[in-house]
Order: sequence, then C-alpha cells, then structure tokens
Amino acid sequence: MQTTTTCWLHHLSLLAALGVGIHGFAAPPANDHFANRTALTGTQFVVNGSTIDASRETNEPVHAGMTGGKSAWWTWTAPATATYQFALTNHAPIYPWDLVYVPIFAMYTGSDLATLTPVVSGGFDNPTLLTLEATAGTTYQIAVDGGMFFGFYPPSSADFQIHLGNPPANDNFANATDLGNATSGNSASILNAFTTGEPGEPEAPNPWNAPRTIWWKWTAPATSLVNVDTLTGAANTVLQVYTGTDVTMLTLLRESHDADALGRSRLTLQAVGGTTYYFRVRGETLNDYGAVTLSFSTLPTVPITLSDHMQRGRASLEMQDSASLADADASFQAALALDANHPEANFFKAMSGFAMLEQGTAFATALSGIGIVDSDLYSGGYTMPKDAFGNRVVAQGTNSVHGINYLINTVKPALSTIRAHLDKAASSSFVTSLSDSESVVKYATIDAGDVHLLRATTHMIDALICLMQTFDAAVSVADAVDAYNTQTLNAEKLFDDTIHLLEGTGTNGRTAFKNAIQAANTAYQAGSAFIRLNRVNPADESFLFSLPTNYTAQEQEARTHAQSVSASFNGVTTVAGKAVDFSKFVSSNKSLRQQAPGLSGDRAVAGTFPDPTFDGVLPNGTQAEAADRLRKYGLLHEVTTFGNWATYYLKNQPPANQTPSADADGDFLSNFAEFAFNLNPVQNSAPGEYMVSSLQTHALDGQQYLHITFNRRIVSSGIISYVVAVSDNLSTWDRTGTQIELVGSPVPTGDGITESVTFRVLAVPGVTAKKFVRLEVSDLQP
Repeated sequence: MQTTTTCWLHHLSLLAALGVGIHGFAAPPANDHFANRTALTGTQFVVNGSTIDASRETNEPVHAGMTGGKSAWWTWTAPATATYQFALTNHAPIYPWDLVYVPIFAMYTGSDLATLTPVVSGGFDNPTLLTLEATAGTTYQIAVDGGMFFGFYPPSSADFQIHLGNPPANDNFANATDLGNATSGNSASILNAFTTGEPGEPEAPNPWNAPRTIWWKWTAPATSLVNVDTLTGAANTVLQVYTGTDVTMLTLLRESHDADALGRSRLTLQAVGGTTYYFRVRGETLNDYGAVTLSFSTLPTVPITLSDHMQRGRASLEMQDSASLADADASFQAALALDANHPEANFFKAMSGFAMLEQGTAFATALSGIGIVDSDLYSGGYTMPKDAFGNRVVAQGTNSVHGINYLINTVKPALSTIRAHLDKAASSSFVTSLSDSESVVKYATIDAGDVHLLRATTHMIDALICLMQTFDAAVSVADAVDAYNTQTLNAEKLFDDTIHLLEGTGTNGRTAFKNAIQAANTAYQAGSAFIRLNRVNPADESFLFSLPTNYTAQEQEARTHAQSVSASFNGVTTVAGKAVDFSKFVSSNKSLRQQAPGLSGDRAVAGTFPDPTFDGVLPNGTQAEAADRLRKYGLLHEVTTFGNWATYYLKNQPPANQTPSADADGDFLSNFAEFAFNLNPVQNSAPGEYMVSSLQTHALDGQQYLHITFNRRIVSSGIISYVVAVSDNLSTWDRTGTQIELVGSPVPTGDGITESVTFRVLAVPGVTAKKFVRLEVSDLQP
C-alpha cells in the first residue's frame, strides 16, 4: 500500500513538473497574489479564506521554513501597540487528492514581496496559533499556504478561517454580559478560536470536551413572552436558556438549533417578572465560529396589528405545550379576523390545527382507551406501561375503537378546516419557513410545493378514515397485548379471535374514499410539478419536501401510478402493466374480510384467495399472481408439502385426524389424497371435484376412448407421484404408461396451485374385452 501511494504522488509530481494543473476546477482566490491582498481591520474578527487553486509567486518567501506553493494574502494595520492573538482553523480540503492539509501561517512587515521581513509564523496545528507583538500603525502582511505532505508534491490547499482576538469578554458564565431588565435590545460577541468552555457547565462532562460558549444574563421586567435570537450574526449557533446561579447546577428551559437556513437560532421564552435568565450560545459543532448578535424583545401584552398576532402566534407555537398551542391557534385566528385571506396566517393556522389535534379531552380519552398512559409528541411519542418483566400492561376494556372514533369524530372534521386554510396558502408566490422549534423536527423553508403536498397528506389521512368508517377495525387491545406478551400474537390469531374484524359497519364511506384518493392525487401532482418546475434546485433539502436527484426516476413512476390509480376509480385503467378497476370497489357491497385469504401465522395461505380479482378490482387477477406477489415479500405460506398443508387445514383437528392416512371429513378420501388434489380435508368432497372420466371419440379413427381427467399440484416433482395405472383383471396393474397417453397440455385451474390433466386409455372399448383404470398418488417426502 505504501508503494502504491508513493507512486500515485510521484505521478502527480510529474504532472505538476510538466505544467499540468492538479485542480483546475475553480478560479484562484482573488487574493492569490501579494498585490491583491485582502485588507482586514479591527481587533476582533473571524474571516473565511481559501487557497484552493492558488499559486506561488516569483520572489515569494518560504513561509515558516516549509515548502508550500499555494498561498493567499491579507494585510492588517495594528490599531494600537499591544499583544494580538491570531489563529488559523477549520482546514477543510475539497479535492480528494488533498488528503491532508498542512497549514502554513506567516506574518511579515514590508510592502514589497521580495523584501518582506518575517515577524511570526507557524504550521501543522489545528488551530495554528500566532502571537503578534504589534506596534500601533504598523502594517502586517499575512500569508496562508499549504505545505507538502511529508515532503511529497503537490502542495496542499483548503478552505479555512482566520481569527483575530482574545476570548470574548462573556466567555465564562461568571462574566455573562448583563442585559439588565430592558424590554428589548441586542448585544454583540463572537465565537472564535479563543472561546472556551468551562468544566462543569452543561454538556461539558470534563474540561477537554467542553463546548465553546458565550453567556448573557437578563432579568425579566415583567411576566411576558420574549423572543430571543441570533439571526443577525454570522455563526451557526445553538441558543439555550437557563435558570440558576451556579454554572454546574443550571436548569435548561428552552433550546433552538436551526431557525433559518444558516443554522442560526430563535426561541420564545415565557418569562416571569423578576426572574434572571441566562442565555448561552455555542457553535453547532466545535468548528462553528463567527460573529454573534444576541437580540431579544418582549411581545406586546395586548396584540393589536396582524403582525402582532402573527408574532405572538409563532412564539407560542414554538413552546409546544398545550396552553401555548391553544394560544397560538387563537393568535392566528385573530390575525385572520383582520385579513381572512392572508397566506401566512392561513398556513400557520393550519399548522396550529395539526398540533391541536394532539391536545384536549378527546385526544386524552382516545389514548387511554387504547392503553396509552405516557404520551408526549414532542418528547418522543407514546408508550404503554410495562411490568417488572418488561411486558406491556393495559387495562381490560381497552379497544382500538376508541382511537378510531377519535379519528372519525375529531380528526376528520379538523382535516377539512386545515385544508381550507392550506388552500389559501397555495399560491405560487407563497414562501415562509418553520424553525426547528415550530416544526419539532428541523428548520424548513415552505413554498407552494410543500403546501400542496401537505394538502395531499390530509386527503390520504381522510381516505384512511373513510375505510375505518366502512369496515370494522375494532380489536381488543388488552387481548392483543396479552398475546404479544406470550409471543402468540399473529395475523391469524387476530383474525380468528375478532369475528367482526373488517366486516361492514353499516356506514359506507367508499365513495368518500374515492373522492379523497382522487383529491390527494390532484394535490400530489400539483406539489410535484411545482417542486420540479419552479424551484431553482428541486433537491434542496432545506425545504419541507424535496426531490433528491437520485430519486427522480422513481418519483416520475410514482406520479404515473398515482394518476393511474386515481383514474381507475372511474373505470378500468392500467397501473404498472396491470388492469385495475377501483370503481368496482366503490360499488361493491363485500366486506374486506370476504376478500381476505386464509392465514397461517402472519402469512397468507397459497390458493385460499376467495376471489383473486377482489370483486373485479383486478379484472385479470389470478391466484398465481397474488401468490407470486406475496411470495416476493415472504408473506406466502406455501402448501407444497403435506406438513405445511396440514398445518393450516388440520391444526384444529384431533391428532388422530391429522395423519396422512386419516379421513378427517369422512368422505372416503384420505387426508393425503385431499392434499394431492388440493381439496379441503374438513369439508366433504364429491368425486367430480377432483377427477372425472368419460368416453370421447378420437378424430383420427372415429373410435371412442376412455378419458380420465384430474387435478394435480403444479409443483409436485419430488413431492407427490401421480400414476395412472391400467389393469385387465384388478390383480396386476401396468404403471409403465404404455397403455395411456397425455391429451393436450396441462391447464392451470386458476387457484395457483393445481393444473388439470387428461389421459386417454389406448384400449378401445368394445374392441378390448376389459380394462380397469385407477389413479395412484403417493408421498415422495420422507
């Protein structure tokens, strides 16, 4: 490996010697040459720089005694005689051949490249720190270069940051900048390479990984909502609010990571008059630096304007608790009272509508009715209690019907209201955003594409509720949990124990289901089109919904299928190459239970689909097609062996009735014979169901021959032997097949398991004295 790496670097060296550009993908930085150096001012800053595709000039000094070759230049004049701290950080190569960046950081005096005087320099470290004893009014030239990696060519290059300053004054908790008790204001500081963390402060279990933090404190002049943000700074920040007087014993109240696309922060605090709050800001990572401006403002106690109501509503939405969400909803409603068509007010009224669905008595009743006792969407979801052994525990009487009723009676009407508001925010010019606190997930830009897809989501939820209204989905949660705890819960048990599951409820919502699906498709198509055609970058993940480049083909297929499915509610349409007619589902009076196959555990039993066309929804559907689709996902219980077949059909029979030779249903066919012909072993079978015989005239000689037709398993090789035997005397039987021939080809019966075959006995009745024919089946499995 070492030889390979050396050769690779040697080849790059040869290319460079021949004048071939190693990078060549970007323009050199504007300050590549000494004459074009960038001017820096002040006593504290963090500036971005790069040596990507930079070069070395004639007469340029060897910086820090290290061979480089890709330098960029800055100039800075000391405002006062003092000691200044400089740092070079965040060395980030962007080309794969710059495996390691070797930083070179040097400072000079002089105004001519050939006669510069070195002052201070350094390299290799991250950060690379320089201490400059500066004289007031003296101009210093600053060079950043990339050295050779262990002496190999080419020189390295990277993006980076240059820092000047000292630890900010509010670096430590004890030195938090005091904002007093003003009702609003702002205060500037900086996160730089010299910023530190303190042992014992939050998220700092030891001194070596303490985050770089800066602090402010503020005493609330009165009880009110207050907005706090870092939106006018440059750094990617995390903003947190604490109470307490000891840095090792603080209580976290609120936190924000991403309130805009740059990762800056905003949060709302319900401040109590006279209480002192500590605002802490750190970088999202240890490598996030930059200027920070902390701004705060108390909200009007009595909002008057539409802007007042919106500001209060969004502030309350961030706080996530029930009372705040109710306040947010009321604030957005007050804004709409001033302008019913205001797009942003309508959008946020829809968002508060979503959030409010998980509040109130109806929601609490639904949760307790299905056994949920510990619930908080914002803290990680819903849980059931567990006993000391880890088993879930729910009270008797818990039933999914409580959740279903909540969806029907509360969610469904609310979705209609939510959509009405989203409709007024769906114009092509609409743009807003959700902070990570408002969305409970992440910062997201919102445009018309997102609004249309949210509308589609509400229609899909509506469609699901329509199915629940039509078909009974009530199950005992207590019984299901008990079965789960004893590891006996599966689809078969659930179906068997709940005799009304998926039967009709008396309310037919199939037409409403159709309307919801078609409306969802219309909204989805509109949202997809907007994202693809109107956004500068459809793959931009800062939006709530985006279209990744590697998903373009799949999304196009999804659009086509969604359109076809929607159209199929009006008649037969081809979906993914298959004929589909969902209009049959809308007009059907059959329950979903009637359409379900037999179950063995969690899998469907092959050949037990009562109607593979699903009452005409799949006009060309067959048992075999349904079986193939389930088999692909491991959801098919194959019955190719007697054991698998008996597991399903004979599991409830006494042990004596489960053997191959037993006759569980008393129809004079053994269980194995019923398996061979794919018959139901617990339901009497007539001979005509599995085998028939007849005399048929042969077209060539005009003679009548005996034909025997029977059903056999399609997959039988190595499992079952089917032999048509012929005898003259019922004592000796010819099994060689010389006295019979197959007529035509086997014909699938349509159950996906068996095929019909016909054999002709070659002896001619009336010419041959006597022939006897029988079908012998035997198990080839050990």
